[in-house]
Amino acid sequence: MEQFKEFEKRIKETKTNVFVYGTLTGLSAVKRFFARHTTLSYSLKRISIGLACLFVGLSIVFLLVRWQTDTDAFLPAVSQKFNWTPEQNQMYLKAKLEPLGLWGSLWDQLWKYWYNIFPLIPKTIPDHVVFNERTGDIISSTYKTYFVYLGISVSKAVGQDYPVNKLFAEGIPYSFAFGIIAVVLSYAISLPLGIYSAMKKQNVSGKVINATTILIYCLPTVIVTLVLFIIPVIGLSESRMFLSGSFWSKFWPELTLVVLFVPVNLIMVRRYFVEESYSEYVRFAMAKGVSENNLYFKHIFRNTSAVILRSLPMEIAGAIFGASLVVETQWGIPGIGNLVANSLSVDSTDPLVIVAYITLSGVTTTFAALFSDLLMVALDPRVKLKGGKHS
Repeated sequence: MEQFKEFEKRIKETKTNVFVYGTLTGLSAVKRFFARHTTLSYSLKRISIGLACLFVGLSIVFLLVRWQTDTDAFLPAVSQKFNWTPEQNQMYLKAKLEPLGLWGSLWDQLWKYWYNIFPLIPKTIPDHVVFNERTGDIISSTYKTYFVYLGISVSKAVGQDYPVNKLFAEGIPYSFAFGIIAVVLSYAISLPLGIYSAMKKQNVSGKVINATTILIYCLPTVIVTLVLFIIPVIGLSESRMFLSGSFWSKFWPELTLVVLFVPVNLIMVRRYFVEESYSEYVRFAMAKGVSENNLYFKHIFRNTSAVILRSLPMEIAGAIFGASLVVETQWGIPGIGNLVANSLSVDSTDPLVIVAYITLSGVTTTFAALFSDLLMVALDPRVKLKGGKHS
């Protein structure tokens, strides 16, 4: 019996040692992997920190928004028409909101919200609810499976009891189309102008371009939008909104976005070209008699293009979730910027649309930063996912 106990003890110790050894070996392998892939390690750290900050920030925003939102906002209009009792109101709200994760304590709702937006778990959510208008009883419900569920709207300005997923699915194509066209055009304008202003930084023309750029950059977005909205009204007698189908109702908001993005890109291009112009290889090329145009548009551009173009994903995210808020509202473009502006109306604030906007913009911006790093690796041969010495 004693020999058997000793044998059993050795087996347990062996298993423990194997587990500890395997764990340490695995951790050491992971550490060596990230030591060899420094750029990947840096990018993952940025994403991890960004997601952690996003989690904390969105949790605070959700708690504040739900805390300030009266649950009675989710009641249908007929509740006042038929004078429902408080018991009928509570019965209806519980039957409607509990499956959506909007019933119970704020902490329960917060946990349910994160569960609903976690994309790897399918959720079965009531998509259409039919209720008895006189009693508030739920008669029937149709269900739909979501991987990301953002809730329902309560504002009449955007459509009461309308799935937030559908609202954003309908608005994002408009915002994305206007945003990506504006960013591409702004790069097409700012690159040659920025290079020229860097080349002629001591000349009057270069100084004028730089001063004008800074002036436009310092103007508030609202001012630029209002000026470009008024110009066609006064000069062209053209004041149609986007849904009118007029060409000018699409041209002027697009032009506004381009004007907002060109100064940012032009300042960035000029800065990188001016800094690079003091490099040793530039002085050597000038000493060999390389022409100024060839030097700036070929040699310097080749070394700065990766740094300049890496901002492209972040600017697209900024165009969709930033400048679109003012531009789309001014011209009545049915994008997500206009959607959020309507959800912030004084008479009818829509909490879940606001939280969904912050959620999507935060996630998009976080992953846009990752794409920026990957774009840098793809464009610049000096930057690789691997780095350091192989062991």
